Amino acid sequence: MMNELTLLTQLSTLAGILPGYVDKQHMTSPATQRALLTTMGIDVFTLEKITLAIAKHELHPWQHMLEPVTVLRTGTAQIRPVMPDTYADKELTWNLALEDGGNHGGRFRPAQLPQLETRKIDGVAHTAWQFEIPVSPAPGYHRLELSHAKEILAAQAFIVAPTTYYQSAAITGTNRVWGPAVQLYAVRSEPQWGMGDCTDLRLLLEQWAVQGADIIDINGYLQKWSICSHSSNHTHTTRTTTEIVNATWENNTTTLAVAELLTAFPVAVLQF
Repeated sequence: MMNELTLLTQLSTLAGILPGYVDKQHMTSPATQRALLTTMGIDVFTLEKITLAIAKHELHPWQHMLEPVTVLRTGTAQIRPVMPDTYADKELTWNLALEDGGNHGGRFRPAQLPQLETRKIDGVAHTAWQFEIPVSPAPGYHRLELSHAKEILAAQAFIVAPTTYYQSAAITGTNRVWGPAVQLYAVRSEPQWGMGDCTDLRLLLEQWAVQGADIIDINGYLQKWSICSHSSNHTHTTRTTTEIVNATWENNTTTLAVAELLTAFPVAVLQF
């Protein structure tokens, strides 16, 4: 029989709590596991409660045809639908609604898919299948639906992430580049008292371009703006709009698109 600490670690893993983290290679202590699990609303104060919670978490993936969310890397589109065996020979329809308004769809029979595992739920046989969607959607927030006879059986958020972290074209070459890292919101200028805006960004670009800088690294100040293709996407942006901002210089106020501002100088703008 497993001891309580072993069961606690098993439950933590099922609940998504990492066993450790890299700093000086810290391991997640039982006290931390208990605190996190309790915060998540899981009773872990007796061995019996921990055992019950483990059983509940192990059963959870079998209680839904699709998980609420699937997160995949670009180039992969594999899901794990779970359904009663009565659906095995039925023709199901899948539909993938893309973030950009596009749409993909098709039909399949579960019995023709690779079988991952089986389990009885309340006396009813269920099977988890491996379904490879025959498209490779671009990174974004999409929606996947499974239906039968025009009735939607399940739906999930289908999130596709890039295979690698964003890297600006300015730093992908073999030559070394240099430039300053700037907390834009802390920049002080004559019209701005420590709350730098795009006017200050333009001034910084002018000054560092003269010095021969290749890049300028700024914080995520432009968090609402889908700025331009060569700037970092590591920012809180809707990716659906390009907002217009007011940039003021030489005592004149000019309406300027952010993308126009960032392409006006040969200095690449990165965001951290």
